[in-house]
Amino acid sequence: MPILETIKQMLGISSEDTSFDAELIVYINTALAIACQLGVEEAKELPIINEITEWMELLDDREDLEMLKT
Repeated sequence: MPILETIKQMLGISSEDTSFDAELIVYINTALAIACQLGVEEAKELPIINEITEWMELLDDREDLEMLKT
């Protein structure tokens, strides 16, 4: 599932509603930058996510990084 889609679902925003996509992407990228500063090497692989970036691209099979979704 795309990262943006997951975040929208958690916030109760319909997947068809794109009114906040740009703002959400900015906050998601900020959170990933913070994760990178805290030592999550995988966060360096995706400097910027977009509407179609999948969690698998960031997390691979690492279950210990599931908390990044929040």
